[in-house]
Amino acid sequence: MFDAAHDPPGLNAGHPEGGRVASLLMKHRTHLNAYLLAAVRSTHDAEDLLQEVSLIAIQNAAKYRPETNFRAWIREIARICLMR
Repeated sequence: MFDAAHDPPGLNAGHPEGGRVASLLMKHRTHLNAYLLAAVRSTHDAEDLLQEVSLIAIQNAAKYRPETNFRAWIREIARICLMR
């Protein structure tokens, strides 16, 4: 899972929302993990997907709008990852 304290420097530097998205990911981690686990029924696969979704969210932080529902935004990223 993404951890702002231990990830490489500069991961969030591309956009001011990067840090905000990282914080929101931490806040919604349990919900997102439960969503993924229900979909794949494997703890290992759910954890892998959680990392993938987190990375995609951080990379696309510029596309996140703070006035929108973060949980819906992150679940859409997760849904797309699940379809792969």
